[in-house]
Amino acid sequence: MDTLATVEALQSLIESLRGEPLTEPLQRETRFVQDLGLESLQLIGLVYLCEQTFNVSLVSRAGLLATLHTIGQTVDALADLQRSSAAGDAAEGPERLTVAS
Repeated sequence: MDTLATVEALQSLIESLRGEPLTEPLQRETRFVQDLGLESLQLIGLVYLCEQTFNVSLVSRAGLLATLHTIGQTVDALADLQRSSAAGDAAEGPERLTVAS
């Protein structure tokens, strides 16, 4: 997913958590708490929705969540996780079927 599509997806997720549309477009520097007014439970919801939407695990990387304060940091982290996941999938090769006897 490219950067613009990721930002648009984040905007949609944030609007659904807030229950209202954003009044200004998201920027890389937009902060979740200070600028968007997200509360702790909304942040947890955003993490969950990001994991489901982007098919990644944000909580599996120790300390990663503590570094995600802005849209830009989150977009970069999601891109890194998606690249890592794609590289891991390619390295594993095709799955093998086993037949129980």
